[in-house]
Amino acid sequence: MALSAYSPGEQSTSSSSDDQTELRLINRLVENYKILEQRRDQLYERRQSGKPRGRALNFKEVNRSCMDECVLRAHWIAATFPIFKSFSFNEKKIMFANFFAGNTILYLGKMCCLYGRTDRIIFSNTGNYLDMQNIQDFYREEDDENPSKEATRLFAPSFELYRRNILEPMVKLRFDETEFAVLSALTLWESGQSGQGPECENTCHKMQKEIIRELIIYYNTVACVPEPEQRLYQLLIMLPALQRCVIRTIEDWRVGKIFKICETDFSFFETILRNL
Repeated sequence: MALSAYSPGEQSTSSSSDDQTELRLINRLVENYKILEQRRDQLYERRQSGKPRGRALNFKEVNRSCMDECVLRAHWIAATFPIFKSFSFNEKKIMFANFFAGNTILYLGKMCCLYGRTDRIIFSNTGNYLDMQNIQDFYREEDDENPSKEATRLFAPSFELYRRNILEPMVKLRFDETEFAVLSALTLWESGQSGQGPECENTCHKMQKEIIRELIIYYNTVACVPEPEQRLYQLLIMLPALQRCVIRTIEDWRVGKIFKICETDFSFFETILRNL
């Protein structure tokens, strides 16, 4: 069976308790993400009450949800990886920024996988969507018919970068929930970032190694992937492209702050991380 034909729904129901014990980290990662999704659905259901559904989102609506998303994802990470709290505040800020950017891009890919399309990214909890074919409308003020040409010129290339390097490969390979969670975790434990101390880098290497070890077990005993080594290779070769997208995203945050179209930056994470 070709990799592109692998169905994430075709998972073994006969994996042994020993196999599940070997998947302690991945199981905790996925289970805690399910809790995040439940809380997200409840939150957005309240926010969406009385508002029309199935509409294109703009940057202000995304900004309004950003703090909530940061809180939800920070608690997901802290609950899954208690060791994260042991790092210095600056290290946590660096790591979380990398994770938040990566997870945001991967979440777009997850929605693309769910609906099998990359031209319109539909968010299942509201039915609202990001129109990738008319990205200029994303930078339109709610009370202004004219989108910001400068913002479109600066940031539209980033969306094309995401689509080409992450979204389309995720749809082609049909990544499942576990693979999405694993990729997100690997962005958290990215080593070699400026500001990480030796102990932090060593822990990052160990965590990435353990996550990949468990993923191999998952492929062989739970997902029953026809060619697990090749599937693993296809996932891992996405990491450099994902990291390039992450770097681009963090730069966009900085520029977007200047243009007052983005509220996310390193200082944005400080309040959240102090409360973990």
